[in-house]
Amino acid sequence: LSSHPKWDDLTFPKLRLFNTGSTDVPIEIIEANHSRGVPMIQVYGATETGPISVYQTPSEAFSTVGSIGRCGIQTNSRKRRRSATWSPRRNLG
Repeated sequence: LSSHPKWDDLTFPKLRLFNTGSTDVPIEIIEANHSRGVPMIQVYGATETGPISVYQTPSEAFSTVGSIGRCGIQTNSRKRRRSATWSPRRNLG
């Protein structure tokens, strides 16, 4: 949408937010939407894990660009290393 030739001329007076899921979104796309005053939030888990497991809120969208968000209620996550081994529990990164 932001690559459309008329992007700069478009207005979205009733659009409250963009919601994306299942993948991380390039920061350039997030910033293009944020520059219009429309928060873009990301969620993960709707189809991959069942209920939504990681999410952002609209109030966090502008201050957490590049983040997919926080763990949902009663959800834990672990980061996997490129070597395909699991990082130790409680090792935040």
